[in-house]
Amino acid sequence: MTAQPWIRIGDLARELDEPAHVLRWWEHEFAQRGQVRRMVGGWRCYPPETANLFREVHRLLRVEMFTTEGAKRQLRLAREREQAAG
Repeated sequence: MTAQPWIRIGDLARELDEPAHVLRWWEHEFAQRGQVRRMVGGWRCYPPETANLFREVHRLLRVEMFTTEGAKRQLRLAREREQAAG
């Protein structure tokens, strides 16, 4: 199986129907350092794990209507359950 390619900020922003500046803010609020890379031409690109994180953040904030703090709490609980399971 081939690794998923990194996704450019503009492509992910279009997929999520969010402005790029929102994704840059999510970088600050939700992603760990080092999970964004500047490609040739200066484009921000995300690895598949970060793109999936932002998809989940989008679901929590826009669909489930959590606050930022509530979304952080849900992500933390999901991570703890994952670690406990295995």
